[in-house]
Amino acid sequence: MECGLSRTPSLGKVEYAAVCSSRVTSAEPSAGEGDAAAQQKIRDLTDRLSQSRDQLDQLRRKLEEYQKRQQSNNGGTQSAGAAGLRSQIAQLEQQLHHQRQEFDEGKLGSLPPPRIEIVFPLSYRSENRFNISLRAEKDSDNVIARVNSAIGVERVTVDAQPVHVDDQNLFSIPARLLSTTGAARIEATDLLGRTATIEVAIARAGSAAPASDRPAASGAPGALGFGNYYALIIGDDEFRYWPHIDNAVNDARAIDEALRTRYGFKTTLLLNATRFQILSAFNDLRQKLGENDNLLVYYAGHGQLVSQIDRGYWIPVDAGLQSDTEWILNEQITDYLQIIPAKHIIIIADSCYSGILTRSSVETPKPELDAGLRLEALREMNKERVRTVMTSGGVQPVLDTGSGGHSVFANALLKILDQNTDLLEANRLFDAVSSIVITESTKLGYKQTPTYRAIVFAGHQGGDFVFMPR
Repeated sequence: MECGLSRTPSLGKVEYAAVCSSRVTSAEPSAGEGDAAAQQKIRDLTDRLSQSRDQLDQLRRKLEEYQKRQQSNNGGTQSAGAAGLRSQIAQLEQQLHHQRQEFDEGKLGSLPPPRIEIVFPLSYRSENRFNISLRAEKDSDNVIARVNSAIGVERVTVDAQPVHVDDQNLFSIPARLLSTTGAARIEATDLLGRTATIEVAIARAGSAAPASDRPAASGAPGALGFGNYYALIIGDDEFRYWPHIDNAVNDARAIDEALRTRYGFKTTLLLNATRFQILSAFNDLRQKLGENDNLLVYYAGHGQLVSQIDRGYWIPVDAGLQSDTEWILNEQITDYLQIIPAKHIIIIADSCYSGILTRSSVETPKPELDAGLRLEALREMNKERVRTVMTSGGVQPVLDTGSGGHSVFANALLKILDQNTDLLEANRLFDAVSSIVITESTKLGYKQTPTYRAIVFAGHQGGDFVFMPR
């Protein structure tokens, strides 16, 4: 499915019109391959359980308000309204009980219980505790985690305090809260009432795991067989005919600095680039890169979808509004991805890259693998040819102005790249960035959901792009 995006400023934000396929996550219900009837029954019962749970939560909040009013009235007699709410709550709790029995009677209760995984930063498991290392000078780091559930998530708590879980089943915990407790207890409950519990401990200055147990995340990439790293970074603000964009150039400069100084990329930075300059840069990369190299292409600027032919374009600064003579067809970018010899290529677009995207998730090692096994898994993944794309949003408005003079997406990307201290697969980078973008855009009254996919017809074979901090 193709994905095109128009980026136009409006009232301090940038609006996008796009058609993007949604990312498949492990939260998608599954009752066995080919068992469509069982999958439909899971969805139906899950919907009913969710509706009952939402109604129950609303009634409990109303009851809490009644009780607060009663206390403010000097402990007056119980109102008929409060008694009625208690009766409704009891009925709904009984209804939930019967609905959960339907799961068990339909043998759907045999589906695996929920499982909690730490997405970012990298964690090291020691018995029943997950140890996480954070840079000592960073006080604003977040821990990003996910609940894997085939049925649905009822709630997640951290030390008995509820936390928000987004529609990707991701949730964020400020690291400062974990640091003050030494170890925090995270509990997830699915719609059947089954729970999963882990303990998470924070250590500063790299002391979360013995050095002998951790893979080296610094030094020359070639020492681990990952090749050299290159980046083409494009940021367009000043268009001749299209509306001005506020933060694309600032975003590109910041991404350029982060990749050069923190990850050792050899970068090419194009600001307010014409069609000729952009295509010339791709041609230069075709001549310069070798088959063991890695390439990141970052694009911040206007994009356009022509819905009649389902084609997407990047818009250089010299492109006209109506004539597509100077527009860059996304299929042309895909063609370059096929002929550039680099083994691993990722496009990160704060605009929507219109490539035909697969419906499968990008391969990545399990987050809690033993350090040595994880490094070996990454080396095996490194043998595959990678062609993937990460986009800032789908079919909804996407914010251009976030914090620090960057878009919401670029700000989240910079934050995770700065916090990271280990080998970082792009899939885990995406999960962490996506969680922040969804949370921050929701606070601003928008729903922005990034996507990450493999690109069809660009030669993707498997594996994932790996970032290696210095």
